[in-house]
Amino acid sequence: ILSFNNLDEIIYGNKTDYSKFNNIHIAMSFDNDYYLLSSITIASLLSNANESSYIHIHIISVENFLYSTMKKLNSLKYKINNNSEFIFHDGSKAEIDFGFQIKSEPYGVGEYARLLSPYLINNTDKILVTDSGDLFIEKDLLELYNYPLNDKLILGVIDPYTKCFPQYTFFKKENYFNGGVLLFNSKKWRKMGIYQDIVNFYNSFKYQGRLPTPIQDILNTFFPSLAVGIMPLRYNFQGFYDIYQSREDNKYSSYSNILIEEEKNLVIRHNNKLKVHLGESNYELNKKWNDYAKLTGFYEEICLKYPKGCHYSLDFE
Repeated sequence: ILSFNNLDEIIYGNKTDYSKFNNIHIAMSFDNDYYLLSSITIASLLSNANESSYIHIHIISVENFLYSTMKKLNSLKYKINNNSEFIFHDGSKAEIDFGFQIKSEPYGVGEYARLLSPYLINNTDKILVTDSGDLFIEKDLLELYNYPLNDKLILGVIDPYTKCFPQYTFFKKENYFNGGVLLFNSKKWRKMGIYQDIVNFYNSFKYQGRLPTPIQDILNTFFPSLAVGIMPLRYNFQGFYDIYQSREDNKYSSYSNILIEEEKNLVIRHNNKLKVHLGESNYELNKKWNDYAKLTGFYEEICLKYPKGCHYSLDFE
């Protein structure tokens, strides 16, 4: 574990009194090749946090993560929001536990490493686990972080677009949830040994290595419906494209009307249908992505790697 706050305390005597704040623990996992996109999500998180919140950002690093990258990410604390800390954890255990074949799956080792969160971050009873790179966190997270667990093992938001490995027609899942934003009941995970149960389940699973959205599918398959709590759409809002299309066609369904209401109070916007960095976005999302990217202090580097994201699309302006 590497905490830059702890290093500052040792070297400079800078001790933070966390008891004065609303402490929010959020975990992400990615490798060194993905940190630039992840920094955009982190910039949105830090820039929209309230002064009363202290954001503990736990990065579960996998594969080729560099110390220089850790320092760059930690610089966001001083550029954007000093009420934050970056703690880096080693996620290599996931590759050992789940098997080396997960490297070839769509989202790689990082997605599986998130499941280690309740054990690596053992000083809190819950942990918010999110995607990075295709999320904008547009409000302070305290409301979401304090959403009642009601003794559930995991909380998520319904996924309106993905069906759990649809090629396997035997499977039907009530309330299939998206894996981009999840609130884990860490205390119960540790008490019940949930991580090892998921490892065992995956390693005996007939369809491992052949799932379109691996961890999302595995979690939806593993957890019975009674163990899962469903949260409002605003905590993982995936409906921007549908709203745009409804306005364009002037046709509003009951679902699009719900989306319009949820968007007014959205906390996290998930761009899972429009990947901004690939140039698939519209002007509004593209501009928002660029605005957050500029906050990082390494905008030019981001544009070199993702030029399609930095080129404003005017098609839908």
